Amino acid sequence: MDVSVRISEGDRILARASVINDRYAANRQTALEMQDKLHESLKYFQFIEDCNNFKEWLDMKSLQAQDDTYRYTANIHIKYLRHQAFQTKITSNKECLLVLKRYAE
Repeated sequence: MDVSVRISEGDRILARASVINDRYAANRQTALEMQDKLHESLKYFQFIEDCNNFKEWLDMKSLQAQDDTYRYTANIHIKYLRHQAFQTKITSNKECLLVLKRYAE
């Protein structure tokens, strides 16, 4: 085989390897960008899920607060204790609301 033919084949192989490396770099960059987008999407959907869970909890507590049994004067002490427990739950979940608010910003 002639030396010039070997050089020509070597140049062609190097050019092909360069094209492959360029495509690999482009594909890697695209994959990294897609990974970032997917990570942001995951964080967004986790935030939405946390908001929905908190809203469900608030709705449930709102229904409990609207309970008509407060109109009856029997067992005032029990109602007072329930009210205190309700206030404690609201206070303890205030941090959850603040975390969601900070996360949203």
